[in-house]
Amino acid sequence: MLEGLSLGDDLGTNPYFYAYWGYANRMLDAAFPVPLPPWYQRGLSDFFGNTLVRGKDVQVGRLMAVHMKRLGQGQRIPLREILAADWKSKFVSDDGWRPKFDAEAWIFCHYLVLGDKGANAPRMNRFAELMRDGRKADEALTEAFGDLGPLEKGFAQYLDRKLYQFGQLQLDLNIKKETFAVRPLPPAEAAAVRAGFHVAMGRPAEARALIEEARKADPASVLATEAEAMLLDRENKKAEALAAFTRAADGGSTNFWVHYRRAGLSWQRDASREVQLQRAKSLQEAVRLNPDHAWSQASLAGVLSDLEPGERAVAAASKAVALEPSVPDHRLALIDALWNASRPEEAKKQAAAALALPADADDRKRIEEWIAFMERPPEKTVASVRAEAEGPGAVPKDAAQMLPLAEKACASSDLKACVFAASLKISGKEVPRDLAGARKLAQRACDGGELTGCTALAVAYVNAGTREDLAQGRALLKKACDGGERGACDLQSQLPK
Repeated sequence: MLEGLSLGDDLGTNPYFYAYWGYANRMLDAAFPVPLPPWYQRGLSDFFGNTLVRGKDVQVGRLMAVHMKRLGQGQRIPLREILAADWKSKFVSDDGWRPKFDAEAWIFCHYLVLGDKGANAPRMNRFAELMRDGRKADEALTEAFGDLGPLEKGFAQYLDRKLYQFGQLQLDLNIKKETFAVRPLPPAEAAAVRAGFHVAMGRPAEARALIEEARKADPASVLATEAEAMLLDRENKKAEALAAFTRAADGGSTNFWVHYRRAGLSWQRDASREVQLQRAKSLQEAVRLNPDHAWSQASLAGVLSDLEPGERAVAAASKAVALEPSVPDHRLALIDALWNASRPEEAKKQAAAALALPADADDRKRIEEWIAFMERPPEKTVASVRAEAEGPGAVPKDAAQMLPLAEKACASSDLKACVFAASLKISGKEVPRDLAGARKLAQRACDGGELTGCTALAVAYVNAGTREDLAQGRALLKKACDGGERGACDLQSQLPK
């Protein structure tokens, strides 16, 4: 982040300072999983806020006249107090102290990045790495900088200087507008693009008029359907928006948001496998089109964690956390993916890290519930659940009480418990019949290598009664029978040809 700068030595002020400052501040918030110390966040925001974009170069770290003036007035705040200040400190919360604090935090960051010929930049970067790993600010400071004595001495000398430097990044001046591809927009595309702009600006009447204009020019315009879907979504017309997003996606939309929202709007509690497979397909396309959208990655992890617990779900959730480490939902997705992939210790580590995040009451409650779930003593062993069932096909009289225990055990990666729970839902005795729920449980067992799960899944398909379901059931029974599952072999012989 801090390498590659050549140095200049004159004064300048960015007329768009507050826009640059806000962007830098937001990026710092998003990049770290823990709250940053005020000196680092405010000092770097000021440092990058005064970036100047010129015709031939970009100048970073230009001096700020207002801060230089404040540094020359009154007594300075000791460096150790600046570094120790938190967000409740008088230096940050008091309007009288904050300008002085900001000036000294800014010049300290200026020193770390540009002072002593860049000697402190590696330690500055090391501090950032430790903070990204979730370390506390005081621990990260000690590990990155060690003894603060030499740092204080070097900083004091830097403050007494009369001449400061700034960084320069040279621009490529060989880029010409003629090198960029240019094409005229067809009338339908031009109208649809403008419609999308009006949707984003909250102007539904103008957007609808342009959508109609686009459709008159091209009735099959995918871009017009995209704009309509987004407009319906903004108006909270969920069913209509889902239908429009589906039409746009099926029409070949290359907008990742279309596929992401299609998956989001099709979410259902206890969704069937078919619905989940479609959601996974949509999210995979969203990720392909925009791999840097963290919410698409996290959502994909959640679906994959249900469909096929394992490394693909963990990878997607890890990517979401890497992109937006401060978002609790992404951490929860990673906890879920790790737990379902039978990596409990890593899941617990992520849960502990998630507790350090700034989160609202609902997020904190969900994290704490996960921790309690992972650390719970067993209420009843899965072995005893299966023993009372007397085999995966039997239905005990207390099935209504046993089913939730078996489902919890299944969530903890006990595959035989998944088979038992699926069998109860298929039977419809003592508990409501639920073939979709049974498929989900049995699929997990089958995917995990439990062949009786493949048999239970086959039974769930056969009970659905369609020709396609029968063919799927036959294929599953063959897989289980070939693997040595005798029950599957017996059932295979009873299926109609």
